[in-house]
Amino acid sequence: MNVPTKIAGRLPLLLHLPFNYRLHLPPSGAVRLATLPTPPRGRRPGPCLSLVAGMAQGPEKNLGGAVKVPAVRPATEAHAEEAIEAIKGGKVIAVPTDTLYGFACDACSSDAVSRIYEIKGRKHTSPLAICVGDVSDIPRYAVTDHLPHGLLDALLPGPVTVILKRGDSSILEKSLNPGLDSIGVRVPDSDFIRVICRGSGSALALTSANLSGQPSSVSINDFEDLWESCANVYDGGILPSGRAGSTIVDLTELGKYRILRIGRLVKEDIECSIHLSKQRWRVGAVPASFMALHGRESGLGSGKAMDFVRISEFQDKGIVNLCIKSVRRKTRTAMVGNVALGSQHPIRIQTITTTDTKDVAATVMRIADMGADIVRITVQGKKEADACFEIKNSLVQKNYNIPLVADIHFAPSVALRVAECFEKIRVNPGNFADRWAQFEKFEYTEDDHQKELEHIEEVFSPLVEKCKKYGRAMRIGTNHGSLSDCIMSYYGDSPRGMVESAFEFARICRKLDYHNSVFSMKASNPVVMVQAYRLLVAEMYVQGWDYPLHLGVTEAGEGEDGRMKSAIGIGTLLQDGLGDTIRVSLTEPPDEEIDPCRRLANLGMRAAELQKGVGEEVDYRGVLHRFRSHSPETFYRSLAAKLVIGMPFKDLATVDSILLRELPPVDDAEARLALKRLIDVSMGVITPLEEQFTKPLPNAMVLVNLKELSSGAFKLLPEGTRLVVSVRGDEPYGELEILKKTDATMLLHNLPITEDKFSRVHAARRLFEYLQENALDFPVIHHLEFPNGTHRDDLFLGAGTNAGALLVDGLGDGVLLEAPDQDFEFLRNTSFNLLQGCRMRNTDNCHNGLHCEWTGRDGGCRFWAVIKRGIAMEQATDALIQLIKRSRPMGGSSHRRVESFKDFVVKLQSIELLVPEIQSMVLRVPPVLLRVCCYGSADDAMALD
Repeated sequence: MNVPTKIAGRLPLLLHLPFNYRLHLPPSGAVRLATLPTPPRGRRPGPCLSLVAGMAQGPEKNLGGAVKVPAVRPATEAHAEEAIEAIKGGKVIAVPTDTLYGFACDACSSDAVSRIYEIKGRKHTSPLAICVGDVSDIPRYAVTDHLPHGLLDALLPGPVTVILKRGDSSILEKSLNPGLDSIGVRVPDSDFIRVICRGSGSALALTSANLSGQPSSVSINDFEDLWESCANVYDGGILPSGRAGSTIVDLTELGKYRILRIGRLVKEDIECSIHLSKQRWRVGAVPASFMALHGRESGLGSGKAMDFVRISEFQDKGIVNLCIKSVRRKTRTAMVGNVALGSQHPIRIQTITTTDTKDVAATVMRIADMGADIVRITVQGKKEADACFEIKNSLVQKNYNIPLVADIHFAPSVALRVAECFEKIRVNPGNFADRWAQFEKFEYTEDDHQKELEHIEEVFSPLVEKCKKYGRAMRIGTNHGSLSDCIMSYYGDSPRGMVESAFEFARICRKLDYHNSVFSMKASNPVVMVQAYRLLVAEMYVQGWDYPLHLGVTEAGEGEDGRMKSAIGIGTLLQDGLGDTIRVSLTEPPDEEIDPCRRLANLGMRAAELQKGVGEEVDYRGVLHRFRSHSPETFYRSLAAKLVIGMPFKDLATVDSILLRELPPVDDAEARLALKRLIDVSMGVITPLEEQFTKPLPNAMVLVNLKELSSGAFKLLPEGTRLVVSVRGDEPYGELEILKKTDATMLLHNLPITEDKFSRVHAARRLFEYLQENALDFPVIHHLEFPNGTHRDDLFLGAGTNAGALLVDGLGDGVLLEAPDQDFEFLRNTSFNLLQGCRMRNTDNCHNGLHCEWTGRDGGCRFWAVIKRGIAMEQATDALIQLIKRSRPMGGSSHRRVESFKDFVVKLQSIELLVPEIQSMVLRVPPVLLRVCCYGSADDAMALD
């Protein structure tokens, strides 16, 4: 690049000059940047000019003696502090937003506000909008009490300006919009400007960077004649808005809204968000993407974290709810070496090595063969830490740059050592500063708790400072099975305790201005894991934090069981837009984890792109044709029925109903006898309406869709015929009105899993909302149809993600899997694994992974210390209850103990802590049993008792 000598002599260094800019010398002698033609396809212009700090001439030195030119900086977080200082100093800066370039200043400074009017040549009577960092900041400046809860969260952050009444106690400068009792408020979907807002501690007065009446600016070159009026100019490249500003919506009147100007967000988007914010959601439902939850102070201890996530509180407590699509939760970007984590990047795949860390060659070979985005290595002691340097050097020599994560337990000094070579450190808050809970101390006063926090800060701070120094990332990863004594004393081993455990460490990071963090809330129980992550995100929103999440179910198991549990836990959260990196934790070789990881990540990314008990049914079309010529007993066994003298009998592990697309001919006596025997033992047989008309089977349940239901054709069936109604969930509510007049045995929710316009999970939530609003209590079965050729892993993960995301919240009463080319046993086992993983119906021994911090295979359960030996059988129950009373306080101070097991259960119900094992026995009766009681015989009901 040729630069005139006299210009080059005045600039000590030019950095990051992008391909589409060139320097030229205007007549005034000032440095200008001119834009070349459209950049090559696929490339985006970067920062136009960066000058090294500490220039001899200073950033605003007159170059050539004519015009004072401000410093031009890239709009990155690295330069945010400089912008914050300029704002605090009463200066005006130029910044990119999510729509256009704008001029910004402190909205509470009269001089700065006047300066903006002067720069634009604008009348002081013309209104200016303000910009805040978070939606939660808006009530400081404007009146929001009259708005439907969740409305602002549905609209913002984004390209919207909302007009609100100015608050009586508003601290805004009176020169801002004089004579008006309203104010326009923005929360741009731009990390840079939101960081500036938060850091300045004030709202920014914000207006487009152009002279009044002139075209808006989508690049810094569009307003280069106004640079000299700014303290700094921040370049974010060419903005893609097409000169469309924000959409302006007037929300000043109760119950009304007016769209004053259409901008980047169209009318339909605004109306959709406003409509959704008014909806109330059924208890147990899950929002597709939420940013806030109400935190209840239970009174049981000093903690201020969230209790159980109650979706019923959404309408009352200001929860964001976007039911028609999954939207990835917006996060900051965390850098793990050369890999970026966050909502602006693909979901990253992680795994762990199982070779001895000291066996450097094997570890390097394992990493080289994995193909994951990130690899975690357990570092147990100083010898292993020393080996980490050899591992890293070996990888560099072989041209591998995959980021490595050091998994640290019990050893802060080891973490300090390995932070010098690995790109990321994972710390477990439960055992980093101390051992996990040993229950050596049961009572913690406020002073004890404060001393514990001071001890954690003393031990943890050096690692934070080291990570800052070397540019390392950190994962604060809580494990359900390894919480500290102090946390257990206050919260028990609950999701609430998991979140608070992580926040104790996170507050230290923030105090030291360290933000390259990732969080995880792992448990071997998918239900606990899902609740913990939701609480974490809810509390993060309350705090205004936007850190990325790593998802995983600890030691989910092996084979199909492990994959199903991971699909339920990870898949549920991905459907809600949560998660930026994942690991499927299997008790198998690490390379076996990568394929299910990729499949889940793909499901999560696809979900984000889409717009818009009673039993378990397994599809057995053709089963009678296949087996009737051999033996009915084979058919019964395929349904897991018990055989007594050739007759089928049900137990908890038996399929409750079967779906037959085609009934056997009327003259096929053997096949029809086999079906009759199933019906006689209360196993449902479901068949389409047309089949029942042509080949009637007495006492079979008839499957009808809404069109057939509306036609009334089913009325030709014998009186008392039980109906099963098939619904998609995306129908207009008017079409669902027929359900109010229908006495259906159950509903089948069967939106195709391959639907491209509407997410199956969100369609189901919409259906449950309708049923709840209209007091319709039909059992709902999740019917998943998989096309021919579906890989078994895709079927497993798809079932866990699509049905599990609903069942973990109590939405649904069973599952029906339909896959034409899969065998019966596989479908049955998959269905039972799904129900068991969601804690809906246990049919097999569930062995959670064993926790071993020393090997890195960290599951949610572990061997506890032996408390007492040689207990007589008749005394065992009382001894166990006493142990529970001692070691599992239900949150709160140590002075509030549970006096009896009955009180324990009552307390559990009243404060809604999530302890699924107890709930399965005491609080939640499997819906499968309820359904059997409904239409089974009296003997069946007695047997269940």
